[in-house]
Order: sequence, then C-alpha cells, then structure tokens
Amino acid sequence: MNTQPSRLRASTCGLLALVLLLSVLLPVAATAAPAASPCAPGAAYDQACDVDHDGDVDVMDIQLAAGHFNQSGNFNPSDNNHDHLGQTWTGSNTPLTISGTFNSWPDAYSPLVLINPGGYGVWVYEAGNAGVTVDEAGTHAMQVLSAGLDGVHVVSAGDDGINIETAGDDGFVVEEAGDVGVFVGSAGDDGVSVQSASNNGVRVASAGSAGVRVQQADGAGVYVNSAGGDGIFVCATGSNSGCNA
Repeated sequence: MNTQPSRLRASTCGLLALVLLLSVLLPVAATAAPAASPCAPGAAYDQACDVDHDGDVDVMDIQLAAGHFNQSGNFNPSDNNHDHLGQTWTGSNTPLTISGTFNSWPDAYSPLVLINPGGYGVWVYEAGNAGVTVDEAGTHAMQVLSAGLDGVHVVSAGDDGINIETAGDDGFVVEEAGDVGVFVGSAGDDGVSVQSASNNGVRVASAGSAGVRVQQADGAGVYVNSAGGDGIFVCATGSNSGCNA
C-alpha cells in the first residue's frame, strides 16, 4: 500500500499550521514593549514578568517574550520609563537613598529635581524631629536664589523658627526676594537663631520690603549668639539705599 501521498498531505498541513501560528505570533512580538526591569523567578506575582500589563503572567506573556529569544544588546536603565504617581510607600527604617555624583548640567547638580509650577516644591507633612536637616554643605546650608513672595516663610514653630548651629560661610543667604526676605509669623522661642557663623550671621543683599521681619516672638525677635562679622547686615532696603553695618 502506497502511503506517500498521505505523508505528503500531512507534511503540507503541518507546514501550513506552523506558518499560520508564526503569522499570529510575529506581529504581536514585534509590537511588544522593551523590557524595563528584571523578571525574577518566584512563586508570587512579579509585575516585571507581566509583559502585556494585564495583571497576570500567562502564556501570552511567554509568547511576547519568546519573540526576543536569543537576542542581545546593551541594557539601559533610562529606558525604564514609568512612574509611581498615586502610590504610597510604607516602611520602617527603610529610607529611599539616592547616591552618586551629580555635578553636570542639566541635572541641576542635584540627585533630586522637582518641577511643580502650580504648588510647593517640597512639602513635609509631618516630622517628629526636624522637618529638613542639612548635616553638611560645602557652601550655603540653605540658599534661595529667587522667590516671588517670601524667601522663607515660617508660619509657626514650637521652638526656633530657623536654627543654624554652625556655618562656614553665611548662616543664611537670600539673594533676591520680591517681598520679605525672611518672614516669621510666630515662634514660641527665637524667631531666627544663629549659634555661630564665621561670616555674617544673617545677610540680606536686597529686599523690596523689610529685610528681616518678625511679627511675634515670645523670646528674642532676632538672636545672634556669635558672629565673626556683622550679626545682622542689611545692604539695602526699600526705605534706605545705603549700606549700613
């Protein structure tokens, strides 16, 4: 009995089935998004393995990844374009640390750059200790280049409104402010306290209104413990254009 035609038909059918399967898989694989992060093995769901981002890892994800099997290239972490908007990260003794060298433009010489034309740059909702702490700074501990309103505005502080323990240069510098250079609405202790500064304790280069304004302070309005230069130096104000020590 001659089985050659049957075998030929079977081979032809198998070849057609393979062609149809490839015609379905190849367009899907061609449109797959580039890998963004490692897919780690494990029993739990890993979104890095969820190629089509549908909330599960199934045969479709394997088919999408199979289109790139045996390919190689240079992995670029900057291709990991995603965001964490709307997420809340909760942890204990697990801070977010950004470490490296950031000394070229347009990185703004900073490991963290925030752009928000409509609101605050940084909001500290609650802090059991200091809201913002600078352990060490090569130049100014805090610098305000330009502010449309107050350079620094402290609404209320249970202790010092601003406390600078030590500074190798100026304790606080306001280059330019459209309104008050430093404004302390209320402080239970000193409005501004400078423990030690080898140069000026407080220096206001220019202010359209008051150079330093303290609305209320239960202790000293401005307190300078020690300053190598002037305790308070005002170069120019709206009412006096001369430089007075």
